[in-house]
Amino acid sequence: MERTDLLTLPATKKRIVVLGDPHGDLFGLAEVLEREDRPEVQIFSAGDNIGYADGPTSSELCRILAEKKIPSVFGNHEAWSPTGKLFLSPPELPRDLTPEAHAWCRGLPYRIRIEAAAAPGLKLALVHTVPEWNYVGHDNARSFSATEDVDVIFSGHTHRPAIFTIAEERVAVEYASLSPKKSPLTVSLEKGKRYIADAGSLARPNQGFKSQHERGSYAALDLEKGLLEVHAFSKREKMQALMARMIEENTRAAREGKKPAP
Repeated sequence: MERTDLLTLPATKKRIVVLGDPHGDLFGLAEVLEREDRPEVQIFSAGDNIGYADGPTSSELCRILAEKKIPSVFGNHEAWSPTGKLFLSPPELPRDLTPEAHAWCRGLPYRIRIEAAAAPGLKLALVHTVPEWNYVGHDNARSFSATEDVDVIFSGHTHRPAIFTIAEERVAVEYASLSPKKSPLTVSLEKGKRYIADAGSLARPNQGFKSQHERGSYAALDLEKGLLEVHAFSKREKMQALMARMIEENTRAAREGKKPAP
């Protein structure tokens, strides 16, 4: 059954941020939290919090979202991992979610309707994607918008960050660059038009072809300015820092005659 939750944001929340499909990417999550986690910002997740990463890593991302009270919707990877064993994860690595992460995933709604006091009358929804886990595209954006019947839909699933503008005469789409130097893509909300903001992915964003694992993306909405945004960022610095720390720790262990960390 498609459960819909309603979340009413107080006037103190001036900005909405939606994580693109996280897929257990702790680097991407840390980067967005450093950029956006402040009292006036409400952060959400577009779903697919698990998978691609292994069970322990996916579980840790779920733990952080739960701890920070970041609302999320149900994605296809949550749907396809009903027993807590990941549908898709690296071979030969643990696939089981922790019981806590599994319970958190099973408790997610299909969609979240959002009402924001900072933007009265603006109707917002968060849903992972169109029915049957198909991809949002130019051919179905209008029907998706009509089904949800809101001014702005935040979605994920495609891993390709974009903003769709649905007007009476046509549907326009702008795909976001994954170059941080060209970020963010912005679109000002206009009366009489509807929008879909595809947040892409923290873990594996793409521009219609190969995933770029060293990049990540997310969507945002400035509620006071009526400005819709899609951001791209690099995770390379965090990845390199972890690698340097692992090399240092393993070198120290080797000198002390201890077994290096795997």
